[in-house]
Amino acid sequence: MKNQAVLFFAALALLARPAGAQDRDAKFKLFVDGVYAFKLDYTESRSFEEFTEIGSASVDYAQDAGPGFGVAFQWRFLQRLAVRGAFTYVMRDGTAHYDASFPHPLYLNRPRSVGGEVPGLSEKETSVHFDLVFTGQAGRVDFSLFGGGSLIKVEAELLTSFTRNEVYPFDEVTVTAVGQATVSDTPFGFNVGAGADWRLSSRVAVGAQFFFSRAKAKLATPSGGSLEIDAGGPHVTLGVRLMF
Repeated sequence: MKNQAVLFFAALALLARPAGAQDRDAKFKLFVDGVYAFKLDYTESRSFEEFTEIGSASVDYAQDAGPGFGVAFQWRFLQRLAVRGAFTYVMRDGTAHYDASFPHPLYLNRPRSVGGEVPGLSEKETSVHFDLVFTGQAGRVDFSLFGGGSLIKVEAELLTSFTRNEVYPFDEVTVTAVGQATVSDTPFGFNVGAGADWRLSSRVAVGAQFFFSRAKAKLATPSGGSLEIDAGGPHVTLGVRLMF
């Protein structure tokens, strides 16, 4: 037990000692972050045939900004250049607003219009980023500029069918329920960003990053078409860095 305590305090002393020139030569850095993803909006339009006429529906999805987490590992192979692999996961929750037009069962060119909102729809993004990083230092601050490729798996809840209530003379229609389904795609895109880390000791720092990622996801819709989403967007991260 005594030996374990000695080892524990020795490790703390190693982490807490002031940063020196030798520590600036550390080639590896581990990032553990909380992630904040900005809001994301997208729109789906669909058409369908009913009573020999064409009906339509437009759905506007508004996903609020949401939290997530990320981890990354960086290897500096030259004085100012490094490569980094990162993983991030974020989840947004939002609302879908729909406007639909249904053909009349008895008369031509007399569509019935209805609109509404469906809350609680989620959009999740699981991403892997591969970056080239330019690094620098100014006192206790390490800064970086980075960019590279991003593989983003998008999972989004979309509206499917509209359950209606209509009675004679069928001039009005009411939507009583809306179906939902989760669809996904994994497109490849890019990311760019910048970060700054404040060294608390020779081996530990706290830091923040801002990065922008983009990949165009094509999600199969229930109507047989596709919905294109500009996945990614602006992100802010805040967390701990370990250097060794």
